[in-house]
Amino acid sequence: MSDPFLITSLPRSKTAWMSVVTSTTQTFCRHEPIQDITQLDDLRALWHSDQYRYVGVSDSAMGFFMDWIMAEIKPRTLIIDRDLAAVERSILKRGIVLTNYCEVLLDELRRWRNHPLVMCVDFDQLGDIGVMERVWGHLMPSQYFDRAQFQQLAHMNIQADYSHSLDKQAEKAGVLRDLFRPFEHRFCLKKAA
Repeated sequence: MSDPFLITSLPRSKTAWMSVVTSTTQTFCRHEPIQDITQLDDLRALWHSDQYRYVGVSDSAMGFFMDWIMAEIKPRTLIIDRDLAAVERSILKRGIVLTNYCEVLLDELRRWRNHPLVMCVDFDQLGDIGVMERVWGHLMPSQYFDRAQFQQLAHMNIQADYSHSLDKQAEKAGVLRDLFRPFEHRFCLKKAA
């Protein structure tokens, strides 16, 4: 049985990069699996593996489901803190209409900052080898941190294929809408600045 870990944050905060950094021959980290589930209970299977010592999920949307995740899965968790304005600029560059989604998610993530299984790290510190060694030790305590591998990956720009992600979300819009229904009354479009 594998030990679970979770990486979450606001969108555009290196979750794809983190999934690559935390995947080795003995560890595996899925990126944005929220697109592949139909109900919260499907998350259990994501963290199960007979092949890997540690299995992680790196997904900003998981921040909305921390109550269930922490009660049912209890993963060691990393929350990446990134400035909201920087996140919104990155979203706008992709031509996406801004809503208050990130503000609502930020409120949800803040609730977990002091939980004993949660470690918070500033987005700008992710390239620091000492910080990442502590993150690694928190998420996968018995796993060797390969400094040479990290240095190779530290400055790589790893991103998900955004068009594929949007196509997948459109394909599953009804299911995702059902998952996010408890939050939908809190979402609204933002006025242009």
